[in-house]
Amino acid sequence: MRTVAYQQQQIKDKRSSDNYNRYRNTNRATYNQSKVLSKFEKQQQVLQLKLSVYRSTYSRKLALFNRNNLLAGAGGGRLVGAFRLLLLLLFLLSNCIVGAFEPDFVIPLENVTIAQGRDATFTCVVNNLGGHRVSGDGSSAPAKVAWIKADAKAILAIHEHVITNNDRLSVTHNDFNTWTLNIRSVKMEDSGKYMCQVNTDPMKMQTATLEVVIPPDIINEETSGDMMVPEGGSAKLVCRARGHPRPRITWRREDGREIIARNGSHHKSKAISVEGEMLTLSKVTRSEMGAYMCIASNGVPPTVSKRMKLQVHCK
Repeated sequence: MRTVAYQQQQIKDKRSSDNYNRYRNTNRATYNQSKVLSKFEKQQQVLQLKLSVYRSTYSRKLALFNRNNLLAGAGGGRLVGAFRLLLLLLFLLSNCIVGAFEPDFVIPLENVTIAQGRDATFTCVVNNLGGHRVSGDGSSAPAKVAWIKADAKAILAIHEHVITNNDRLSVTHNDFNTWTLNIRSVKMEDSGKYMCQVNTDPMKMQTATLEVVIPPDIINEETSGDMMVPEGGSAKLVCRARGHPRPRITWRREDGREIIARNGSHHKSKAISVEGEMLTLSKVTRSEMGAYMCIASNGVPPTVSKRMKLQVHCK
């Protein structure tokens, strides 16, 4: 009996302990929750306070900004009006200054040397042209730039309008003070003097020369080929070329050996190269047998050459 009573008492004590622990945990959770809520409420109060401060500051700045705008608007019209008047005066003054100066060339017209088939350009730079006017027939008109082929006395273009029927010519203007005459795929007939002219009174102009160059080209029909001569005989090698400027002909041996020239029976000279369209070899020997090079050059690339083989027939 005592044992049973003791066990029942133990069960009651355990239940009481469990109830106490459950109560304590519940109270602790409630305390923590209230603590969290209290912290959140404090943060919310701080945020509301900051928000009210920001609103107050923004309202003051907005009012100050509007007041400044009103003050600026009161005198802004006068400032804008004065600024517009100043711009008008500057514009009128600039027109007077431009009209007071005569057109003049900024840089000289430069000569052009170019190979046939390439594009050539002339650039004419004229200042003070916009405000200058020329009179004629009781009226006035703006001064204009014209391009003229001086040696042919032919008007090529006026301002940007091409007059000639040559479709290879065009004129460009940079809307300020520069006019450019463009010639596409130049030919020999394009060579000559070109004039940039301003129709002032008296007329102003400047000229430049276009030189069209052509690289050398050997004329095969008029040039020697391979030949055979008897030992002790003479050989005449001829080489002709076309081009502009006129090509220069130079003779060399392909193996780099010297060319032997004999004048008379006793005089003999040696040279690595010989100038001229014709190379004459007298009393040739076996040592002079070999390939000779005819080289044509005129300063316009490319340089061209032709190979001729000389054979000496032994007696």
